[in-house]
Amino acid sequence: MSDHASLPFFSAPLVAALESIEGWLLHESVARIIAATSRMSELKKSTFPAHVLLKKIPLKGRRVITRNARYFKQTRLLVAHYPDAQMAERAVPILLCVIRGIAKIHVGNYVLQCRPGDFVLIPPMVPKSELSYAIDETSSCEVLHIYPGRLLGEGLECWIAYSQGEDIQTGSRWGAGLFKNGFLAALFDQLAHEIVKSSHSDLACSLVRSLVLFLLQELKEGKALASYPKYFQPPMAREQDPIKHALAYMENHFDAALTIDVMARETALSATNFKLLFRRTTGCSFHQYLTDMRMTFAEKLLRETDSKIQEIAQRTGLSQSRFNRLFHARHACSPGKYRRQK
Repeated sequence: MSDHASLPFFSAPLVAALESIEGWLLHESVARIIAATSRMSELKKSTFPAHVLLKKIPLKGRRVITRNARYFKQTRLLVAHYPDAQMAERAVPILLCVIRGIAKIHVGNYVLQCRPGDFVLIPPMVPKSELSYAIDETSSCEVLHIYPGRLLGEGLECWIAYSQGEDIQTGSRWGAGLFKNGFLAALFDQLAHEIVKSSHSDLACSLVRSLVLFLLQELKEGKALASYPKYFQPPMAREQDPIKHALAYMENHFDAALTIDVMARETALSATNFKLLFRRTTGCSFHQYLTDMRMTFAEKLLRETDSKIQEIAQRTGLSQSRFNRLFHARHACSPGKYRRQK
């Protein structure tokens, strides 16, 4: 094992994941690869590991063509989505590998239950859930994602999705890296083609091993870049409750420009999951809670200090005009009148 402490924050978890995969591939006679299909009936016609469980789940809602989506290399990566099912179709393949725990991967009209060392290739135009869930509320899982992404034809993107339970849906991205290497892009394309053709061929297995080794080499030589470096920060401790972490962070930073996106990144959740979990935990929305926190602090300053109204507004992270509007909505009076009354 390499010394991960000396690696950049985004590299260390990726190196650890890829080294685990390398170990599995060395000790097993064949890679456990599944070529996903849109329908479970199609998948059952192919060969896949006996331990992988299948469960049929009808694809809910209508298919919505994604319009005005951003293009990369003249290709629109997101082709369509299913809002009710929280699934999407992409124009490029994605390779998944379960790193830790038992993962439920929702594809098409079924769910695959996979264990560490299982690979799942999602071909283009096959609907896939945005997250991979653990098998129950007390479990967690990690799934490595590899796909062309924004480097279409010029490299690969990798990240690790972490989930705690299936109810909470705390999917997150961390350990995210960009590998700008045309050879890796070509290798991945050939691998995806070979897996769809025959997921258990010797060539497919060899290509998986080669891909893992080349990704490791790029990371250890410092050639990989952080994917969205301003967004992907080192994750909080996994045993820490994300909303408790969020509340503590808000308590110490409510003078800053806090948004749902900022807090989602801080807690390693998606924005949607952060909003749902925050409301479930606190009983109110993030914005309601933040406003209450800011106003409570402002009231204390108005009662106990001689600070100017403008300074108090700044210390609560608001412009003076917005501060005055929020304060009046809360107390039916101006901050100055509140101070005189108190």
